[in-house]
Amino acid sequence: LTRKIPLGGEVDLAQIAERLPAVLTGADLYALCADALGAATRELLATSLTPEIAAAAECPEVCARHFEAALRAFQPSLSAHDLVRYEEHAAARTGGGRSGRPSSAAAGTRVTLR
Repeated sequence: LTRKIPLGGEVDLAQIAERLPAVLTGADLYALCADALGAATRELLATSLTPEIAAAAECPEVCARHFEAALRAFQPSLSAHDLVRYEEHAAARTGGGRSGRPSSAAAGTRVTLR
């Protein structure tokens, strides 16, 4: 998710992942990274002398403070309750068998950002 985002040297993705709720979608993780990049971009625009200088700048470096800003506003798209409901729905549709989807036991699984 962060492969194309220039990260500051102090960014600790493992520490950020530890602070995230256990129930996340890929879209949630993408949104968090995009929000951090957005915070860095807004900072660049606010500190640039002219719009032309900002437009000529490379993609801004995303620092820990940008992830902190994104984390403060972060809201997961699914609750643990939502995940259980989706599992129940999937089980009902497949006659109680495995649907091939992650189980609600995965709700406590941590992710690694790279």
